[in-house]
Amino acid sequence: MITIFGIQDIMRKEVPGAIAQVGVAGVMVRMVTGDNLVTAKAIAKDCGIVNDQQMEDEEICMEGPKFHDLVQGLSCATCNNRVPFDCHCDKNDRKEVVTNTQAFKQIKDKLRVLARSRPEDRAAFQGVDCAPGW
Repeated sequence: MITIFGIQDIMRKEVPGAIAQVGVAGVMVRMVTGDNLVTAKAIAKDCGIVNDQQMEDEEICMEGPKFHDLVQGLSCATCNNRVPFDCHCDKNDRKEVVTNTQAFKQIKDKLRVLARSRPEDRAAFQGVDCAPGW
């Protein structure tokens, strides 16, 4: 006998309205998650982050490994080495930046869902220090 059992976290009912409100205010909501792409798209659609048409656009919904390949990960602006493994700067001196800023600038305006992301993929979206020029 084989049994398949699935569970789903219930989305709070106020989430889609909150996302719509901040969208009207000019704030872009992105979902950066470790979930697989199918799950991430479904959640993003239910929340109002993407619509049916956007779900099929690979520049709007992308997986972390592809994103990482395009932006070439993170580098340290202090020592110019790759982060996290090649940089040995003191934590206070380390300034993480996206290695390929041109690719990041092309991606950042369109990307809404980043699935199967890793910590360094998430860091690219955490602030100006990680993405100079935006």
